[in-house]
Amino acid sequence: MNISSSGSTQVLDQTMILVGLESNLAMIEFNLDTEVIWVNDHFAQALGYTISEMKNMVHKQFCPHNFVNSSEYNQLWENLKKGIKFQKKIQRVDKKGNLTWFEATYIPIKNEQGVVDAVLKIATDITNRENQTREVVSHLKNLSIDLGSKVDINSKENMKALQSLKEQINLLTLPRLKPQAD
Repeated sequence: MNISSSGSTQVLDQTMILVGLESNLAMIEFNLDTEVIWVNDHFAQALGYTISEMKNMVHKQFCPHNFVNSSEYNQLWENLKKGIKFQKKIQRVDKKGNLTWFEATYIPIKNEQGVVDAVLKIATDITNRENQTREVVSHLKNLSIDLGSKVDINSKENMKALQSLKEQINLLTLPRLKPQAD
């Protein structure tokens, strides 16, 4: 089967490719009403569900409320229905209400007539990596604040020392300047 305009030929069996993808990536399929019509175990486990629990759920149930109620959410599904893929780092909500991070690609699946029939989402759970990154960023922000306050304290102490030095110089030079002024 020819897979590109460069003339390269696909050697791997398409069924085996699909099996490989399914066994290594989190995958879920939605109909155009945003209902789950298929999900693999990796995806279900990432959100704390079983496969049977997820069937017939709707996409909104996995999304944070602020996203569901946004124009961005409506635009996502409008674009998918038009055949426009979506790829981004996204936040979803697991069964317990915890936020989960995915690197995800939503792929519109077209029928033989070229009409979008379903949407396949392929994702990688990046929650641990995202949490670690956020922890490092938070630590760096706190470090920056700490350094800023230390510089501020140090500057104030230096200003006090300079003021004290100025006063000492004035005390030492004032008696010498008094006779010259008379």
